[in-house]
Amino acid sequence: EIERQKARVQSHVPVNLYLKEDAPPVACILGDFSDVSLRLAVAPGQTMPPLKSNDKVVVVINLGDAASTYRIKGSVFRASADACVIKLKQLYKDGDFSAIKTMDVLEIKTGLLNLRL
Repeated sequence: EIERQKARVQSHVPVNLYLKEDAPPVACILGDFSDVSLRLAVAPGQTMPPLKSNDKVVVVINLGDAASTYRIKGSVFRASADACVIKLKQLYKDGDFSAIKTMDVLEIKTGLLNLRL
């Protein structure tokens, strides 16, 4: 459980979870976001699709405008019928996916905190 000890920003932002490039997204709620992972709960009325550990997924977080839309590539760390934890791997930036850096994480956390103000 080492991963979950990082400082987490609690959230209730709607996000889209993509399991395959050509499949429609699953509507989820971002429960919390940390330096290494994020937790998703399914949106009301939805069910979490079957996910396995290490499944590759993309989470799209939209914090209000194009400049604050984040496409994050990750892998499933843990999944249940109504929630999952995704390990952060890469962030889509400047036309390509690259490793998530501390500054990216801070930017997303700040965006999430600002939404609550």
